[in-house]
Amino acid sequence: MSDCLRRHNNKTIICLSHLAWDMALFQRPHQLMSCFDEMDYTVLYVGCTGTKAKKRLTANGKFGNHGVYVNLDYSPFANPIVRYVRHKEVLAQAQSLTMNEENNTVLWITQPLLGSFTSSIRHTKIVFDAMDPYLNFEKHTNRLEDSISQLCSEADLVFAGGKSMHQNLLHDYPDIQGKCHCFPSGVNWEHFEKSTLADTPIYPCVAHLPKPVWGYFGAIDERIDISLINALCSANTGGSIILAGPILHSYFCQEKAQLPPNLFLTGAVPYTNLPNLLKSFDVSILPFKRSELVNNISPTKTPEYLAGRHPIVSTYVPDIKQTWGAFVNIGETNEEFTELCRNAKPVNDTEYLRAKHCAQSWNDIAQAMNSLIWEKC
Repeated sequence: MSDCLRRHNNKTIICLSHLAWDMALFQRPHQLMSCFDEMDYTVLYVGCTGTKAKKRLTANGKFGNHGVYVNLDYSPFANPIVRYVRHKEVLAQAQSLTMNEENNTVLWITQPLLGSFTSSIRHTKIVFDAMDPYLNFEKHTNRLEDSISQLCSEADLVFAGGKSMHQNLLHDYPDIQGKCHCFPSGVNWEHFEKSTLADTPIYPCVAHLPKPVWGYFGAIDERIDISLINALCSANTGGSIILAGPILHSYFCQEKAQLPPNLFLTGAVPYTNLPNLLKSFDVSILPFKRSELVNNISPTKTPEYLAGRHPIVSTYVPDIKQTWGAFVNIGETNEEFTELCRNAKPVNDTEYLRAKHCAQSWNDIAQAMNSLIWEKC
């Protein structure tokens, strides 16, 4: 493992993330670290699988040109004894990059509870990439609020993953005004555009489902509106509803016989196969429930859906309405949502090109972040 972690230049990013390196849930930190790897950084990605992970992800490996990931069975929410033991594992990996080297190291933190490492790892700068409204999740500890405040204070830069989150951070922590910047989700348009090509096969496990298919991919968690899913299943009895992604909500863990017969749960789908899955959709859906959590999210899948050239129907999410309202149909009630799915019209060439023009690539976002990181050296 020591050979994998050897620096190849004088710029390093150590990303401490609450998300494991997992090609079946390839999100904002994975996209950005892949871009920084392409920009010739040495990148160490330390991911958390949780202490009671139901599946064993690959413990370590390489990505891109020089990137290395390490998945530890660690959780920021773990009890103090477990947390202490796992801390030592994280530090051992990170310190191997910063010891006895010229230190141009960016410590990149995606979850405030991981900010406890800032005093133990040599670094030049701290970046807090606030990708989620952490305090709005059902599962959070009493330490979280203090951790956010402390990390906002210590960080050289704070990046907000959406417009609503950016506004709330500035409201709650006014002292970060000059160092907090808004970077909503990007997209690898060319990757998801593959779903529009004739020679792209449909993902096998959904290839023969009855049409029309109204589909979603992403984490299946507390944000999903169960009553809306049941309403969609009732409204599309001759067709299919697909929810593709890791199942993190107990409702969807019950026996299949207890779920609607036209609801299909694929489980996690590798990022490389998402265009194949997207090709099976007739309508791409964002079935989120109204909550403070949802009011502050900026779903990565919105521009990914747009690249697939299917009509999109979403519940009301402020960031979706503000950023993508010209391209996304918004259903405020279950009835409105199902009607919009039923009556969805194909996306024409003009709309598709406009959407592509509005989308920002992950590479452009990483380049802009990089400029901010080093302009204040």
